[in-house]
Parts: sequence; structure tokens; C-alpha cells
Amino acid sequence: MGLTLDWTLAVTTTAILGALISVIGRIGHMHKGQTRVSVFIQHLVLGAGLALALALPPKYAVAPLALGIGLFLSIGGHRWRHGAPEGTRKEKSTWK
Repeated sequence: MGLTLDWTLAVTTTAILGALISVIGRIGHMHKGQTRVSVFIQHLVLGAGLALALALPPKYAVAPLALGIGLFLSIGGHRWRHGAPEGTRKEKSTWK
């Protein structure tokens, strides 16, 4: 008997791992005194949900993933109510 690859599981795991690496990178670039604590907590909760989703069996992975994303949005969603919050915009670059 040969091994079979579950493509859905492989793609899902790769996507979650990529998202986790991205969140870890963002957390690594946050600086005390410059980054709001709520933004740090948002990313920490999202990263924890992603890590737990990878650690659990696939049938249980949806719960921490959904919880992490839901908490991420609920913690910082109010900041975006009236447009991009201060400190998130870059000046427009001019093409030359």
C-alpha cells in the first residue's frame, strides 16, 4: 500500500502555516511605545488561533481558527469604523 496525499489538508495546512509565519513576522516588527497594545494583542490572539489550528486534529482545527479570526476583528474593528486609523496610512508616492 502506498501513501496517499490529502490535497485539501495539504493546501489548508500550507495556508495556515503561511498566515502564522506572516503574523509572527508582524509581531516581530512591533515596537513597545510605537505599537498600540490592542494591535499587539490582536496579532497575538490571531497567531495563537493559527498555531492551535495546526496543533489540533483537522476536525477540531476550525474552532480555534474561527475564534482567533473573530477575536482579531472584534478587538480592533472599532478603530476602522471611520476610515484608516492614524499611523496606518502611507503618504502617496509620486511616480517619476
